[in-house]
Amino acid sequence: MMKKLFLASIILSILFSTIGYAIEIGQDEWTYTLQLEGYHYRYNEKNPDTGGRFLMCNEGMMYGLNFSSEKYMPGTLFDKNWKIAAEIGIAHSDDIKYRSNGTGEADNLYFLRIEPRLLGKIEHSMYWDFYSGLGVRGLHNDFNGISTTGHRGYYRHSLYIYIPLGLVYKFPNLLSDNYKLQSHLEWNFIAYARQYTDLVGGFKNRQKHGYGIRTGLDLIKPDKKLDWIVGIFMRHWAIGDSDIYYGLLERFLEPKNRTFEIGARAGIIF
Repeated sequence: MMKKLFLASIILSILFSTIGYAIEIGQDEWTYTLQLEGYHYRYNEKNPDTGGRFLMCNEGMMYGLNFSSEKYMPGTLFDKNWKIAAEIGIAHSDDIKYRSNGTGEADNLYFLRIEPRLLGKIEHSMYWDFYSGLGVRGLHNDFNGISTTGHRGYYRHSLYIYIPLGLVYKFPNLLSDNYKLQSHLEWNFIAYARQYTDLVGGFKNRQKHGYGIRTGLDLIKPDKKLDWIVGIFMRHWAIGDSDIYYGLLERFLEPKNRTFEIGARAGIIF
């Protein structure tokens, strides 16, 4: 089921690109970027009852794509050049490994990440862009099996709604006129976060404290009809203890956790 959802998300991204081309808005005002990416994913939790010792982690490689559409609007407001951008990132893996302190280990967990974003950017100078907007990160985790200690897995879904605040630095022509180098640094403020866990009928935990960080470095090779782009990146999330969900006999808390995604990407700008 989730693999079908992943394929449907890719089809929607392609349709989104096609629709963007169909709008008569001027050839030089819009740019599109399509990139494939692969990254090492690691999520870990700490046990609040043991002074923050290791509780569990999920770890493995994830692969996906990013598509973005950006419109350039020169001199629109305050005599500055503005850009609006819509992005979607999709990645999945069926080879994530689970390891815990008490409930054993398991292989071949299925993960799916879908992350749309809407951004407004201001060109402060020929070297600096500043941007902000709204992002939504959904992560599906399907552990439909039995661990090495006999514990049954379950379905989880995390949802982050966040406000990105970032900057882009476009380096001077350090290499040559045939290449461009740029980096970005972004802070993500959590506006809303919750975790759904499919245990005892299913329950939700609100996560009110946390933040995210993104950074990366991209090398761009301009060409006549399109540009080539390759880069490296890091994404990090730090989320605090959630609210407690009280069941009939038990209570459930989503403990403090960290996520690290480190990888590389390559694609085209057209």
